[in-house]
Amino acid sequence: MNRLIDSIFGLGGLLVPICAILVGGAIAIIGMVHRHAERIAKIERGIDPDAPWPQQQQSQQQQR
Repeated sequence: MNRLIDSIFGLGGLLVPICAILVGGAIAIIGMVHRHAERIAKIERGIDPDAPWPQQQQSQQQQR
């Protein structure tokens, strides 16, 4: 166990960028899963997930 910890800390300056990449990847994956779950929930409720928001529809109509 001690040898494993020493080898991890032996990476020194590379440890921070490696952790940042891992955490950033995890955050991105969680975000994608969350958006997918929201999309599936909208589809189950009969809402078109690709339709514009009501505020967007009103502003588009006003611009015409």
